[in-house]
Amino acid sequence: MGLGSYPEVSLHYVSWKRRVKVAADLRRIYQSATADEAERRRGEFEAKQGSPQNSEKIVR
Repeated sequence: MGLGSYPEVSLHYVSWKRRVKVAADLRRIYQSATADEAERRRGEFEAKQGSPQNSEKIVR
């Protein structure tokens, strides 16, 4: 599976209403230039969207 497939797979659990916003946030993570930048953006994503362990917040 190439790197381009990960955002698509990540969206399988997101409602159709929220996919555009979540995809934009995921894109920022996957396009990060460094691992540190990606980690920082992942933290921002979790604060905004919820963590994968709290999937109710993402799906709703």
